[in-house]
Amino acid sequence: MPTPTPKQRAVGYIRVSTPDQAKEGESLATQKSAIVRYAKFNGWHLTEVYEDGGYSGAKRERPALKRLMDAAHAKKFEVLIIYKLSRFARSARDTLNLVHELKQCGVNFATVTEKIDLSSEYGQFFLTVLGALAELERTIIKEQMAVNKMARWRDLRCYIGKPPFAYQWNKEAKKIEIKKEEAKIFREIVEMRLNLGMSHADICIELNKRGLRGRHGRRWAKTTISGMLKNRAYLGEHYVNQHKYEGKRRTGEMNPESEWILFPVPPLLDHATFDRLQNISEFNKVKSKRAGKATADRWLRDVLICGECGGRVKPHRGSKRKDGTYPEYYACYWNATSTKKRALEGREKCRLPHVKAQELEDLVWWRLMVMLNIHGPRSESTLEKILFDGSGLDKTLAELEDKRRAARMDIKKLTNRKTYFIRLLDADDLTEDDLVDFRCQARENRESLARAEEALAAVQSEIDAAHHAVVERRKTLDFLRENKRGLKELRAEIEAFTPAQKKELVESMLDGPIILWAGTGLPDGGPWDEKIRFRPNFAFLNEYLSNRLGKDTTGNTPAAQL
Repeated sequence: MPTPTPKQRAVGYIRVSTPDQAKEGESLATQKSAIVRYAKFNGWHLTEVYEDGGYSGAKRERPALKRLMDAAHAKKFEVLIIYKLSRFARSARDTLNLVHELKQCGVNFATVTEKIDLSSEYGQFFLTVLGALAELERTIIKEQMAVNKMARWRDLRCYIGKPPFAYQWNKEAKKIEIKKEEAKIFREIVEMRLNLGMSHADICIELNKRGLRGRHGRRWAKTTISGMLKNRAYLGEHYVNQHKYEGKRRTGEMNPESEWILFPVPPLLDHATFDRLQNISEFNKVKSKRAGKATADRWLRDVLICGECGGRVKPHRGSKRKDGTYPEYYACYWNATSTKKRALEGREKCRLPHVKAQELEDLVWWRLMVMLNIHGPRSESTLEKILFDGSGLDKTLAELEDKRRAARMDIKKLTNRKTYFIRLLDADDLTEDDLVDFRCQARENRESLARAEEALAAVQSEIDAAHHAVVERRKTLDFLRENKRGLKELRAEIEAFTPAQKKELVESMLDGPIILWAGTGLPDGGPWDEKIRFRPNFAFLNEYLSNRLGKDTTGNTPAAQL
């Protein structure tokens, strides 16, 4: 990088980390005045000073820095002046990348305090060292701040996170206070629950209808109301640091009670009112239980998904007929549930119509019996078509082979490039700039190679699974060929299976859930009918055949090996 010359256009860049520093202006003013004097001393024409107040140097996404780099690409200046390197970036990688990008734009780089001469190899080396030191300094400061913050938290001099709803942390007074607007909503919630007898769902609907929002402007949910009314913080017993964290994610593991921190808070509930709230919730929880006798015989109840909205499709009983019977259906939850529940979740009524339960079960059972070669004679070619043509395995394997070839070609190219970089290390004419470029490119190549190897491993795993599926389907075909007589003898018994046995058999052999779509019609089925796929898992049926017929049902292959 050439040495700056007089009369060149120069700009400055200044930064402070915290909003408080930015408001006080001392650090910014100090940096700016030093940059102005430095430009005047060198005879440069200072056109602008870019200022990032309250932004961390660990992040490259800073508004003033972005404007500065855009101006550099537009050739609006020739020299960038900073007070010291840590004001420009706190990451060694960002420092080197930014300086390299400026160099590509023809911009010289100058610091007031460090006097780095980037035109020499020693200057480039010194820049790298200073960048690493700035990053190390930031890491140490961050660790010290975390330790100090935890100590202040334990001494109740600061609050980490956010207090419960209806409370706020007062930084000046160093205590938790009641937030009047939210406390008013909380008292309304208690009133609706205790004196109006409203459920959690009713309370949510009422609050959302009135445009009242919870924390972060979110709609109210039943779980939020339930958790709030069970929170002992409203009695004045607010404990924090109860859970362990992985990064910012709270785990289910609890800290020892000795590590809990008790913050005094002004209570919004007395113990008698709190106990009444808990008693109401406990009573409603017991009262809402159902025996489930009406839907116990519906054996498809756990395998149906709505293709229209993704909801679960469950058994549903209609109104009682004159003869005392009930019509029974399978219905999407978001079609059959109440208007209140849909309003609570902000959902529209699903357009999937109710499906007659018996007709749907008959269709699924018939398809299973066809595959088992029980419903009438089936040629081996028909059985093979059912097992293989409808599975799409051939197409899947062809696509996976294409992916594997592409991944291997990528790995080969990246490996050759890695060898090229290794050879470059032996060159005697490498400059410091070349080494910087080399490090960046080598790192990118190494990361790309790792991703390509992971992609190849994932594709290979899918190929192995597909080949395993082919083998299993071949076993299925062999099983059907070798057990024609046994299956024929067992036909009447299978047809007489209880709902529980049918459920066990179907669930053990279904290859994924059955997805229902609107407009398909029954009993003829429809497009979704062809997507009812059974996997070749005959452990249940093979064991049943062995026990009932008292023989090895697989000819030369013992039943236990299937």
